[in-house]
Amino acid sequence: MDRRQFLLSSVGALVSAVTAKTGLDWRGKRLSAQETRIEEMVRGPSITLRSLADKVGIDIGAGGINTVPFYKDPDYKKIIAREFTSLTPGNAMKFGVIHPRNNYGDERDYNFEHADAMLEFAEASKMKVRGHTLVWHMQNPRWLDQGNFDRRELIQVMEDHIRTIVSRYKDRVFAWDVVNEPLTINHESIPIFQGIGPEYIPLAFRFAHEADPSALLFYNETQAHNLDEKSNMVYEQVCNLLDEGVTIHGVGMQMHVSLRYPPNLVQVAKNMRRLGNLGLKVHVTEMDVKTETIDSSTEDKLEKQAKIYGDITKVCLDEEVCTSIATWGVTDRYSWLKEFTKNPEEKPLLFDADYRAKPSYYAVKRKIAERVVKI
Repeated sequence: MDRRQFLLSSVGALVSAVTAKTGLDWRGKRLSAQETRIEEMVRGPSITLRSLADKVGIDIGAGGINTVPFYKDPDYKKIIAREFTSLTPGNAMKFGVIHPRNNYGDERDYNFEHADAMLEFAEASKMKVRGHTLVWHMQNPRWLDQGNFDRRELIQVMEDHIRTIVSRYKDRVFAWDVVNEPLTINHESIPIFQGIGPEYIPLAFRFAHEADPSALLFYNETQAHNLDEKSNMVYEQVCNLLDEGVTIHGVGMQMHVSLRYPPNLVQVAKNMRRLGNLGLKVHVTEMDVKTETIDSSTEDKLEKQAKIYGDITKVCLDEEVCTSIATWGVTDRYSWLKEFTKNPEEKPLLFDADYRAKPSYYAVKRKIAERVVKI
């Protein structure tokens, strides 16, 4: 344990001890016995987010796992294993990374190195793994995007790809994002979608289910958490899939949000509920909250961010259909949003650039602790 970790642990232990002894929180407010127990769970250094999630049966995932810090930053893997119940590789399972060649027509065309390493780490850490993603419009290999394939050949390429990967990780990956962001792009500009047509979606689910009947299969979409035209389209598509007899188990709500455009909690809950009424699960799959979209102090931004994280956690806990919440990244240091927004000041996650827990971490922890006390 380094000096910073020792200090954080000592402060947390002191807060917990003072709370238990005096019945007062860190602000001097008198607490009930129930509130005292919650405060101890939230601030106690030995009680992790993971341990609380296990008590209420919800999955708390570390998504968007970045291969660079995974291999080079020991603190990165430590915090993943300590605080989260599952992980989702960020790029290691995407088509262009895992299937870079098309020379042999067999597993020699694949690169399983990074995906295998993350699976092995997760299993050693007693964590589940979410597979991400089987079919997407981005990060495809050049041979696919620029290949001159007819429809039959494209279906064969997709089938071989899905069956090879899902079979390799059979009974090891608990859920797959089978199709990712199918409503987000113009399919006519993407060869694989243009060549196959809309039937690629039910075909992808069929191939994945046949390769691993035990895996949960998800339709993952961005900016479709509120009740609006896009989420209505998602609802309509999954209804059609179910009507066609396609095996689909759930919808992934990515939940990339910001302080300027926070999620509408009432609408998110209603959206989850209507999907649940179809017999589907809902997972929050890629949550992050951009802070640099409003003009305010850092303290105010982090407080507002914490409220959004806490609110979504409560919605998920309140809606039985929602069984998983994953953030897209672990620490602000490696968030994809720094590059995507071209703003190095972006702070979208639960841990800051030095791995210190932020108010958002404690907000998520508090909502789960409140549920533990009610059990």
